[in-house]
Amino acid sequence: MNNVVTKPAALNHDDTYDRIVAKAFLEDRGWYGIEYGGYWDLDLIAPQYKRGCDVEMNKYNHYEQFKSEGIFRLPARKLRYWNDTGDYGDWKVDYIQFSDNSTTELLWYPYRIIEHYKNNRVVWEGLKKKGYTDIQASFISIPFEVGIKHIQHWKFISNEWQKIN
Repeated sequence: MNNVVTKPAALNHDDTYDRIVAKAFLEDRGWYGIEYGGYWDLDLIAPQYKRGCDVEMNKYNHYEQFKSEGIFRLPARKLRYWNDTGDYGDWKVDYIQFSDNSTTELLWYPYRIIEHYKNNRVVWEGLKKKGYTDIQASFISIPFEVGIKHIQHWKFISNEWQKIN
């Protein structure tokens, strides 16, 4: 498993393709009216429904990593999407994490599980040693045994998305 994280690569990732794939994925699952958000804003938005989805790329098999760590985690810098006083206070915002550059594997976090655990935080000291700030090295953590009941794991196999149980 190659989970080497470099700060410049992580902070400068162009997520245009990730957004395209995630939009098609969500539309296939019944989301309607999805538009692309601004470059520094929520990635996918459905304004008429006050729904959105943030999309992020990890460059390692995050499901296996999270399983071994005992937690699912997403960057705390994204908290503004789930805070009542944040940019999207009354919106319902899901989260998709891709686990490879080819965008063929993802975890789909429903907004309810994130909102429930949004104040459950962990700081990854290894990232701080690589030059990340406290907020860049902070994550919202969801216990793995709880997360596997709510967070969906999908892989693109034989030209279609298949849910992994």
